[in-house]
Amino acid sequence: MASQWRVLEYEDIKIYDTDLNFDLTDEDALADKIKGEFVIERELDSKIYEKLIKAEDLKVVCSTTLKNPVTDEYKIIYDIFYEKPSIELKNGKIYFKGKPKLNFYKRDEINFEYIIGDTLDIQIPFVDPDYYGMNLYAIWSRKSGGNKSVGLGGAWGYFNKADPFATPDVPTIDEIKHLADIPNIENYSHILDIPNIDKILGRPIQELGAIAPSQIKDSSGHLVDGFKLVCGGKVYVSDECSVGSGTFKKGGAVGFRFDYPIVLTFYSPGNDLSANFEEIPSGAVKDSEVLVSVVVNSTFEEEIKTNYEWEITDKKGNKINAEFLGNASEKQGEVKIPAGGEALFYAIFKMPESDVRIQFKINENGQEPLEKYLNNNILDSESFAIHLVKKYETERTFDLPYNALSRKIRFPLAEDEDITAHLTKPRGNGKKEALLQEV
Repeated sequence: MASQWRVLEYEDIKIYDTDLNFDLTDEDALADKIKGEFVIERELDSKIYEKLIKAEDLKVVCSTTLKNPVTDEYKIIYDIFYEKPSIELKNGKIYFKGKPKLNFYKRDEINFEYIIGDTLDIQIPFVDPDYYGMNLYAIWSRKSGGNKSVGLGGAWGYFNKADPFATPDVPTIDEIKHLADIPNIENYSHILDIPNIDKILGRPIQELGAIAPSQIKDSSGHLVDGFKLVCGGKVYVSDECSVGSGTFKKGGAVGFRFDYPIVLTFYSPGNDLSANFEEIPSGAVKDSEVLVSVVVNSTFEEEIKTNYEWEITDKKGNKINAEFLGNASEKQGEVKIPAGGEALFYAIFKMPESDVRIQFKINENGQEPLEKYLNNNILDSESFAIHLVKKYETERTFDLPYNALSRKIRFPLAEDEDITAHLTKPRGNGKKEALLQEV
């Protein structure tokens, strides 16, 4: 959907080195100099537009498809916008307004100078690839003999946080022949003529010719020999190319691209059941009693009867015996929920010698009663499973002198092992889900 949005026209924004105190890596200062918020518009199908504007108590949930690469949890909208975005429907269009963050990769020891082994007049930041985006490079032909340097076009950048010296994984001609099922491809230039090549490769063609920092030879901007790059709709040999024409050392010929993948979900909560974890511990020791609670809220105007199901398993998927309390005392079955009210479900079990996964479903198929919005009917703790933690019973005996009222003591609590604390975002009724921010 993002590719079909259009940013409205803005006056030219010029930002000088002095505006940023010569620190281009200060993303917040850079964002402040981009005056105001950006408004993005998209024209809607007339039937969808009419349905939306006629809906009563219409709500919009704005989320992002970005995930934390470590936890695999979805990022929240405030990771990519400074403030809560606003959304407006008018004139057959939807208008999205927000002030985006400019996320740079920040590790002082990892920069262009470190990677290329040469000194630059200005520190050029890397766009953090975890937030979608990249550095962009203006490619020029190298001066050779009496030939002048000529601009060839723009090329995408590539940056791997795990290995800053890594280069893009580019398929060979034989691999492309197999993927495209076109045996007469002789060189990389031919692939630009293949219809739907992006879909065939499963990625944009520009990624095949992206430039990694380690492929820039030195502060001259000259590229290392021996690879192909795509710029200006053509394939070039790196031996002939340079980032800029003598301008890279001063930070020239480098641009930044920031992508903001957002999902807008419209719903009218008229007839809806929503489930949330009220209580779920982050960890427990073996054989300790664990309590998990779920609350289900109903916006139906009458009492409803619906189906529910618990599933509690260990790390290998084995079922764990539990006691069930609250509005329902069985692992699965039917439950009555009062009009506009709530139902509480409790599960109590002994912690096994493994992490535990909790799943809960209410009206899973949305048929009894009839629901259209089902994203909030299923809970799954897989991404934040109840972890098995080690129990430490450390005891020490200290003598208190007969004439002392107090004494400072110090001894290890975890048998000389490190103690790590993990902070989990709040969940449950009255709080938004971590990945969705209502606007």
